[in-house]
Amino acid sequence: MQFAKGIGIETYDPYDTKGCPLVIWTYARQSLLRKSVRVALYGAELFAPIFVRRLLRLPKSVVPGAVARMAQAHLLVYRLDGDDRNITSAEKLLRWLLDHPGAAPKGAGWGLPFDWQTPFGTVPMGTAVAHTTQGCGQAFLDYHEATGQSWAKGVAEECCDFLTLALNQTVGEDGSIALSYTPLDSSQVVNTNAESAAFLARCGRPADAHTVEKIVRFVVNSQSADGSWEYSADSPRDLSTVDHYHTGMVLDALLQLAPFAGTLDALRRGLDFHLTHHFGDDGAPKMRPCSLYPIDGYSAGESLMVLSQACCSPFLDVSQRDRARAALNLLVCYVIRHMAYPDGGFIYRKSKWATMRLDSLRWAQAILCHGLAAYCLQGTAEGERLESSQLVERD
Repeated sequence: MQFAKGIGIETYDPYDTKGCPLVIWTYARQSLLRKSVRVALYGAELFAPIFVRRLLRLPKSVVPGAVARMAQAHLLVYRLDGDDRNITSAEKLLRWLLDHPGAAPKGAGWGLPFDWQTPFGTVPMGTAVAHTTQGCGQAFLDYHEATGQSWAKGVAEECCDFLTLALNQTVGEDGSIALSYTPLDSSQVVNTNAESAAFLARCGRPADAHTVEKIVRFVVNSQSADGSWEYSADSPRDLSTVDHYHTGMVLDALLQLAPFAGTLDALRRGLDFHLTHHFGDDGAPKMRPCSLYPIDGYSAGESLMVLSQACCSPFLDVSQRDRARAALNLLVCYVIRHMAYPDGGFIYRKSKWATMRLDSLRWAQAILCHGLAAYCLQGTAEGERLESSQLVERD
């Protein structure tokens, strides 16, 4: 948390290179030269991500989703130590979000502060997107629950308006609904739909109840027989695309949606897949079932959140809670030993050949702070938090 405070909210981001004019040029037309330039840039980034950004003269930027995550981390730490300074820090971050909204045709929303490429086209800078908006909305709800401040609940409800009124909807034959990622596309991304449903359910507006049920139906029906989810419901079946952190996002949402009909079986099968295929024997967060690398900071943070909830969820049986608790303890040890620097920073990503440090708030200082705070909170409740003697210095 102190390191995050020191670097501030304006940092580099893994996606900022995608909005660089040179990188956009390499995608504009197919040619050997353009492809070679792109490969060279990405290869250099693997070993020197900060140097490459300085070489390209990319400015640091403030990513709203990371600001929201840090606010959530402060609010969890407040629950641990009762220090009002964490409330003050959280409010300051949330006020920044209010002063810097994204481009949302209806309601309130946030996106990324640079152009970026997706499977469904280029998303212009500042365009509000479902994933970031629901994440910001969750932070405002956390603040409302911690302080009782009604203005925060009001902002969360404006986020609900964006999700239900500004996004395109794909209606399935079974009556299910898939919300688009942005107002500019008609994608069917599974994790953003799961997260949006969880946020809408938590906000609790009666008018959104049927929409939540229909989105939940889409998420459940998108699950594969082995318990996994593709990134998008209209993607061809390919286990190599089932990655760690997007699976974690779906499970995080389903743990919140567990009381809804039809979610429990999907949650249990999905968690079983995640525990079986997305962790190494030493607790390392595997990126994909077929590949350990790259070991990713965001994956670790997402699973810290998921497993901290799962190990004490009343909707899971004892054996699955125990598996989640064992995986969580191994993951925490791995993060401290292999992903944390002595100054409080975390790695961005580790490949077979290099360890990448980006000091990015979004990827993954904020989510790792949030996840470790969640771990400490559940450990305090259960009295089973790891002792410092069980952790050693980073290798």
